[in-house]
Amino acid sequence: MNGYESIYIFSPATSEETQKGLEQKLSTIVTARGGKVEHLDSWGRRRLAYPVKKQEYGIYQLFYFSLPEGDLKELDTLFRHSEDILLWQTVRVNDIEAEIKQFQELKDNGSLAQKISER
Repeated sequence: MNGYESIYIFSPATSEETQKGLEQKLSTIVTARGGKVEHLDSWGRRRLAYPVKKQEYGIYQLFYFSLPEGDLKELDTLFRHSEDILLWQTVRVNDIEAEIKQFQELKDNGSLAQKISER
């Protein structure tokens, strides 16, 4: 099983119910494929670096999960066909627990935005 980090950005007009529904779909897809949802976090509404689909702001979500190799296509299809998602990116991570721990430390210290801009 491989660990993955996925960041996706909702349109600012997306309701909380729609966001929760998509999160549930993502979790269902991952568990149906034999994977495991490791961590799900919302960064809230933030200004985008550049306009996307005529939007200046977006609602950022971070999703860590484990999935067998080659089972990402269904998630990618869900992101691609959802009208509420402006952008997404999924990357493979070597040590998912270390990534989650580092993210939590940055979040707890209040320096998350600074570290994200340094990447």
